[in-house]
Amino acid sequence: MILLLAAAAVWFGMAPEAPDPASTIAVIERTDDANNANASGAPQQAVVNGWTTIDYLRLLAQQSDAASARQDRSTAMLTLCVAGIALLALTVPRAPAERLDGRVGVESDGTTEPLPNSPITSS
Repeated sequence: MILLLAAAAVWFGMAPEAPDPASTIAVIERTDDANNANASGAPQQAVVNGWTTIDYLRLLAQQSDAASARQDRSTAMLTLCVAGIALLALTVPRAPAERLDGRVGVESDGTTEPLPNSPITSS
């Protein structure tokens, strides 16, 4: 139960908050068009292109951060899965090992008990 709560907390708490790239690209393009309309001459257009490049690089950085957050979330979920498997392996009771002669375990007096439905009788 605790692992399920931890998994839900990791899944929702580490969700990436990435902006919508399509709307962000549209804003960058509109800003570029408006700036280019006001630019006259190659030097001003070069400056506008520099601004546009910076805007696109910011968008790429935001997308890279979002991808990193998804990777961190996946790593945390995998860690919880491994912890859950380890917890199960350590807490699940095991049946006593069966001996080749059909007997199970060793009694305190050194004798063994036969398995139920075993043709071998206790000695």
